[in-house]
Amino acid sequence: MRLLPTFFQVQNDIVKAAVNIPYVFIHKSTLDFLIIVDKQVIRFATIYTKGNAGYDVLVETFGYVCFRAYIHRLIGAVFVHNPRPDIFDRIDHIDRNTRNNAVSNLRWVNHKLNMINTQTTNVRMRTYFRSNGKLASYWKKSFGRYAYEYSERVAGEQVKIRIYFDDFNTALEFGKKDKIIRFNKLYAEYINESSSTCQETSRREGEVHSRPVLGIHDSPLRLTVNRPRYCRFA
Repeated sequence: MRLLPTFFQVQNDIVKAAVNIPYVFIHKSTLDFLIIVDKQVIRFATIYTKGNAGYDVLVETFGYVCFRAYIHRLIGAVFVHNPRPDIFDRIDHIDRNTRNNAVSNLRWVNHKLNMINTQTTNVRMRTYFRSNGKLASYWKKSFGRYAYEYSERVAGEQVKIRIYFDDFNTALEFGKKDKIIRFNKLYAEYINESSSTCQETSRREGEVHSRPVLGIHDSPLRLTVNRPRYCRFA
């Protein structure tokens, strides 16, 4: 059972969780979320750990207004440096464990990088279907029984890339290594790009500031707004 600290114990080691969420502070040493009112620690904040697609979610209601925010986004916005705020607009779990919200396990990425670092294996088995009354498959039997596949933009077109294997475990191991290589390569390209247009933008948790970048975004991932959003996931 956790012991509730006093304000005197944490006053020099706390930071506000988000501009738009009142009374909620993060204890830097333990990453505990505390409700503090008039220099008094009232209780631990309410955090739901079941459901929510596997993510921990802060849910608090003050003055008939419900505030909801993902824990990893709150921690990332406060403690994790964003090397490319012009294109990195979300927090990624490095080890893919959505419950591990340690600062060392979080990093800023964009949608494309986030989709590479997922739990999915991207390995599929050759399956058959009927076409014009005949059995057909997505690739020739001689290619192999399994395929590791992913989508990539080549010369402005979205294409599907497949690498064929006869053994499932071999395909699985290749896919794991390939994901790491693809992620590191793309991440390095983003970091090494010219940062002349990369400027820190003042932001509030619950808002996403993103602009389309040629070759990276065909369109903005989300609309940018300049107002706090309540009663929603931050």
